[in-house]
Amino acid sequence: MKLNEKTVTVAVIVAVLISAYVVVNTRLGAYLIIDVIGSSGDSDLTIPSAESGPLRVSRQLEPLAEIAMPKKIEQPSGIQHRGDRIYISTDQAELFILDDKFKIINDSASLVGGPLLFKQGSLEGIEVVDNSVLAIGEFGSIRKWSGSGENWQRQEDIALPANIQDFEFSGISITKDRQLATSEETPELVDVKKGEIHKINFGSFMKPGGDISSLSISGLAYENGKYYVLTENYTSILVLDANSLEVIEVLGIIPTQAADLSVRNGRAYIVVDHNYVDELPPVYVYQVDTI
Repeated sequence: MKLNEKTVTVAVIVAVLISAYVVVNTRLGAYLIIDVIGSSGDSDLTIPSAESGPLRVSRQLEPLAEIAMPKKIEQPSGIQHRGDRIYISTDQAELFILDDKFKIINDSASLVGGPLLFKQGSLEGIEVVDNSVLAIGEFGSIRKWSGSGENWQRQEDIALPANIQDFEFSGISITKDRQLATSEETPELVDVKKGEIHKINFGSFMKPGGDISSLSISGLAYENGKYYVLTENYTSILVLDANSLEVIEVLGIIPTQAADLSVRNGRAYIVVDHNYVDELPPVYVYQVDTI
């Protein structure tokens, strides 16, 4: 039986629409566009150790634990440990709430609407303040949601100063005294309220001839008068005095695509990014301080 021209045209249109949907609104499409085409054929995903970076390493840490991540959570981008609740965000702008055993309490909440491809990687770090989740990334502002479980209602954005609105932020830490963030633009800390750039004092930890601009910072946490800065390449945790922003220690950790960290009771909980075809990495737990 011969197909008429109209039938062929409809079939082509349907095929194009299905292909378009797969590309813009599925994990497979996001993987094909970002990780396959976007990588320009670069298959070298080797991450150098902290020792090979521009900073002198104080101690090399081994993980206390490797906690299996629930399979529903793909490409984690942010983490906040709040005792009996753990909040994890993803590159797809999802939010998961887990118990202290890392078991999912509620199904994911989608914080940002729209096709998956267009929001992929837009959310890179979260902070939890009272009953609100604050998110930072490529939004040009700090996004805010309030609620619980699967029900999070968008609140008014927190505006960023004009000079930092175009930054690609990677982590955020809000305390009573400071609102700081990390950015892919600079290996320094950014005051997201005042727009000021705060240089980190690396002191004697800088190797002779070391190029600090080569460091890529992916996360930030605060506890007990110290900031903990996570470096994505030359994977390490920089421990800073919160007042002077002087480096106290450089802690080498297992080289991974470390996405974010949360520090609670002297332990750093680190989530690791990955692409869709990789096995889901665990949450790495390191002892970074004695409480």
